[in-house]
Amino acid sequence: MSSQSSAAGSSYAQQAMLECALQVLDQPIALLAAGSVGDEQMSATSSLIPSSTVGVHLRHAHDHFRLLLESLGSSASASAVALDYDCRTPAPAFERSAETARAELLKIKRQLQQAFGEHAELMEKEVRLAATTPARLDFGTTVGRELWFVCLHAIHHYAFIRAILSGELGIDVGPEFGVAPSTLVNKAFRSQGKM
Repeated sequence: MSSQSSAAGSSYAQQAMLECALQVLDQPIALLAAGSVGDEQMSATSSLIPSSTVGVHLRHAHDHFRLLLESLGSSASASAVALDYDCRTPAPAFERSAETARAELLKIKRQLQQAFGEHAELMEKEVRLAATTPARLDFGTTVGRELWFVCLHAIHHYAFIRAILSGELGIDVGPEFGVAPSTLVNKAFRSQGKM
């Protein structure tokens, strides 16, 4: 493969991954904008999932996107990005306020568009990922792999949100909220008779 076709493939992969991440972020943004989830629903404690609220799950998913983006900014001139998802900070306003959560999610969406729109080869940049297991371990990965991880991590937490809103609070979240991108593609192929 020539370096030119490799660069084109990398650019396509980066754009596809960015679009996926933006779609993942659009799910809660649209849910909060629709108005059926307000402050009361954000902080309602689940009876099925211990210590869970919609706000806690949204904030946790947001944290991972935020930490990835912050690591890109702080490691911009380094050969490898240093990333640690365990360095989260409490954000009670985010967890209790639908408007604050929506504003913060929109901010992350803009930052993603800016970061990945300005740097053509960002997906392949090396990441040194720290993990506490409880011992601290370091892993080698890439920015693209970590962006994919934060998307799937968010979907996992959206599924909990779906259970709380639909199952406990009786709020319709639509058929795609909290569903993995691969599952949506699979459903589309099946509905078209392609599988």
